Amino acid sequence: MIYKSFSGILFTILLVGTLLFAFTINQVKTTPITVVVPDDFSTIQEAINHATEGDTIYVRAGIYRENVVVNKTVILLGDNQDSIILGEADGIAMEISSNNVTVKGFTIQGVNRIIDYRGFLVNATFTKISQNRIINASYGIIICGNYNIITWNILTSTFRAILCSGYYNKISNNFMEGNIHGVCPQIGENNTVSGNKFIRNDVAIEFLLKNRYISIVDNIFLNNSVGIDFIFFGDNRDNFIFHNYFINNTEQVVIEAPTENIWDNGYPSGGNYWSDYGGMDVYSGPFQNETGSDGLGDTPYVIDEYNVDRYPLMKPWTTIVQDVAVVDVFSSVIEAYAGWFVNITVIVRNEGARAETFNVAVYYDNSYIETQIVVDLEPGENLTLAFMWNTTGVAPGNYTIKAEASILPGEKEMQDNTMTSPTKIKIKMLGDVNGDKKIDIQDISMAALAFGTNPNHSRWKPEADLNQDDKIDIYDLAIVAQNYGKTYS
Repeated sequence: MIYKSFSGILFTILLVGTLLFAFTINQVKTTPITVVVPDDFSTIQEAINHATEGDTIYVRAGIYRENVVVNKTVILLGDNQDSIILGEADGIAMEISSNNVTVKGFTIQGVNRIIDYRGFLVNATFTKISQNRIINASYGIIICGNYNIITWNILTSTFRAILCSGYYNKISNNFMEGNIHGVCPQIGENNTVSGNKFIRNDVAIEFLLKNRYISIVDNIFLNNSVGIDFIFFGDNRDNFIFHNYFINNTEQVVIEAPTENIWDNGYPSGGNYWSDYGGMDVYSGPFQNETGSDGLGDTPYVIDEYNVDRYPLMKPWTTIVQDVAVVDVFSSVIEAYAGWFVNITVIVRNEGARAETFNVAVYYDNSYIETQIVVDLEPGENLTLAFMWNTTGVAPGNYTIKAEASILPGEKEMQDNTMTSPTKIKIKMLGDVNGDKKIDIQDISMAALAFGTNPNHSRWKPEADLNQDDKIDIYDLAIVAQNYGKTYS
């Protein structure tokens, strides 16, 4: 019976195969999907133009000479910073004008930091820009909105790395080196700059026009010409600046205009670590007049009469003694057939102060996949873990991958122990090449178009390699034939 069915289907292939170049099969999208650039669309902008709200756009490694406008709520994922957007003068690599957009894993590269080329322009709320690299731009990231998150990016050789206007934005865990200016709060309130590393910049943080209640916490300022600068025409006051490391900057703080800010978190939490502080630690207490040291300087660190760190730290501040985090989770594919093995990568980091041993578990939705043990991960170190998801018996559908690191005794920061991949994995019935939930002549046609190819061929379609042997041949067509006529929901 299989032989007769297969023979009939092969005959049909001969009739329709030549028609494949004349038409495109369009799917009606009822739920968010993932499209791939350049597989499905040749440019990032074309993919956005055809996307619907909630779609994910995955951009493979390559060079894209585009000025992208993101005017829909989508997720943009680059291939581990190997997806490179090259820019010319007077351009914006990516302008985001829709709310709730996520951009992750791109490299934005301009000509040099003097020519007017901007990396990201955010005119929106609840945008997340993470794990991108920005090089040689006049402005790396410009924020003009509220509740945006800029995290785990690398910005080098820019005129201004991050320019921020708005409210309740978070700029955290970014690395900035060799910029003229690092973070520049322009106009805003209640923004947070935390956990960033500023190394060898002209000015690490430059307060511009008018800012209130900005929190500058847990940052490292190392070997900059100026750590923090309050420019002469600005009106910046009532900002919170504590638990930072100011190490070997030519000038730790420059105040060009009258300002009054808060430079410590009270007693016993303390203020900042200053490498040029010359005081002693003999006494303790809120007034530093009690017997015994407490890790805080006995005399204040005075910037000027209105800006005083009352409790300078005698050694760099450690916020959390025990803290592990999941910093990334992603899969090898965005679509797979039921019965395939899917590779899942999880990156964990020890953000605490001592070596830690802990478990990392991976789930699809709420179903368990696998647990691995991390042994003696050193402070500040990352570890990449490889998991294997056997999808045999998994019903077709869209699944979310989640990784969880076990909570340590005494751990205070627990939100980052869990991370969910922003990209869902679509599980299809074996043979449903085009993913329309039925196996019919269109699937046969797509497999026929890729017949005789391997991964290096221009007509290669990985979704037609049903037996995963890196070639599309008669065996793959036979699998489609065996399931021909089946449907699923």
